[in-house]
Amino acid sequence: MEKGSPAAELIKRFPPGGDSYEKALKQLKVRFAREELLIQVYVRDLLALVLQKQNCPKNSLRKLFDQLESKLRSLELLGVTREKYAA
Repeated sequence: MEKGSPAAELIKRFPPGGDSYEKALKQLKVRFAREELLIQVYVRDLLALVLQKQNCPKNSLRKLFDQLESKLRSLELLGVTREKYAA
């Protein structure tokens, strides 16, 4: 988080400890979360990774797998599942 940003200023208003973390996170989501945009970004990133695979050397297969897994996990946290959006 950038020092002095609106998100940082919002976080400063919460005292450390207790249930402040959950309340601060909820406020951040209310103010800044744009789930539909995040979903579009992750899906676009997945498509780019698949297209890059054609030019990908075999030794970077592990890196590709890790990137795909990360994007899929992010989508899952946003409620996007394979069953919901399978083509």
